[in-house]
Amino acid sequence: MTTRFSKDNLSNAIILHGKNFFPYPNLNIGLKWMLNQTPTKFHQHEFVEIAIIVEGSAIQVYGDMEFEVTKGDVFVIRPDHPHTLKKTRKLNICNILFMDDGSIPLLDGLIETPGFRALFQLEPAMRKNDDPQRRLKLNSTQFDEVITLASRMKTALLTKTSSNPTVATIHLLELITTLCTAYADMPTQESKTLTQLSLAVSHIEANFKEEIRVDDLARKASMSVRTFQRHFQQTFGVPCSKYLLKHRLSEARRLLEVSDASVADIGFQSGFEDTTYFSRAFRKETGTSPLKYRDSLG
Repeated sequence: MTTRFSKDNLSNAIILHGKNFFPYPNLNIGLKWMLNQTPTKFHQHEFVEIAIIVEGSAIQVYGDMEFEVTKGDVFVIRPDHPHTLKKTRKLNICNILFMDDGSIPLLDGLIETPGFRALFQLEPAMRKNDDPQRRLKLNSTQFDEVITLASRMKTALLTKTSSNPTVATIHLLELITTLCTAYADMPTQESKTLTQLSLAVSHIEANFKEEIRVDDLARKASMSVRTFQRHFQQTFGVPCSKYLLKHRLSEARRLLEVSDASVADIGFQSGFEDTTYFSRAFRKETGTSPLKYRDSLG
């Protein structure tokens, strides 16, 4: 059985043990710093968790995957991804918690930081048992910097003053930026490839309404067209043209749910210049026409 924690019920559960991991009710930032962490139950939550291994070791279970974590390892757990720790050994772990819902000032602006999309979106989604080279491992200098920022953030969260929510937010942004830079600087080819591909994905998601050519994406990723296509297919399981199509169709579904615009206009707003092609692609993806999809929403 998997337990799902929200920000509120996590806080209520932990208060029973004398701690509140989200100490400011109107601040969607929290922190858990656990000494001698014991194995946990399988659980998931509504917030993002950055797990930093400070000392010791454990087996991290993430969905149906397992991998060993030791000092200096950092991994991001996305909302609603079941996970647990087992075989803990003298484990000291710092967990940074935050809501990724637009409520934290300036957080969205970090998406263009080198390494952000790779570390916070692509690596968790592409995580594999046998691919430790894509997970973030801090060197000693990076580790000291991250732990210093986490300690300052902990102090800000535990000290009740009017300015400390702002101070905690600043330290969170600094810590995330430091981790993103560390990920982008990792020497392994696997992490470099994921970082390069993340630049192409960012370009797709920012410009999906426009014409996007494969050679433009390859240039964004600093790869040849052939190398880019091969790595993209291996990483995402689909060619970049299919990824772009799926993103456009996802936007079309969203607009059909919230907009009264015509099907033709929604297709155009989603990047489709041909209404017939839009309807055909939408039906192939969803099994129904755009109009019937809207009608089914009631």
